[in-house]
Amino acid sequence: MNAKFDLYDMNREEYEALIQVPLGRAYADKVIINAELINVYAGKIQSGLKVAIKGSRIAYVGTKDNMIGKNTEVIDAKGLFLAPGYIDPHGHTDFGANPIALANEILPHGTTTILTETNHKQQH
Repeated sequence: MNAKFDLYDMNREEYEALIQVPLGRAYADKVIINAELINVYAGKIQSGLKVAIKGSRIAYVGTKDNMIGKNTEVIDAKGLFLAPGYIDPHGHTDFGANPIALANEILPHGTTTILTETNHKQQH
C-alpha cells in the first residue's frame, strides 16, 4: 500500500527516511555547524548546536555528531546566525501600516513572511 501519509505533504517512506537521521541509523545530507541559533521560543541565542538536513527538511537540531557521514556536506557557519522563518498566514497590514514599524514588531518573534490582503479596489 502506497497511501499518502500527509504529514506536511510527505509520504510514509519520506517520513521514515527523515526520522532515521536523529535515530543515528542514517546520515544527513547536510549539517550546519558553528552557527549562532536564534531560538525564538526561548528568547535566546544558542551556540554549539548542529542542524542536520535530510533532503529538503530539517531532521535534527542538537549536539550529536552521529549523523555526519563521509558524503555529508558540512557547512561551517561560524560568525553567522541561523533563524527560523515563520509565516503569518493571515495578516491585516492595510495601506496605512509603516513597513519599518511592522518589521520591528514581527521580526524579533521570528516572523519573516506575512500573507495579507488590503482589499483595495481601483477607482475608475
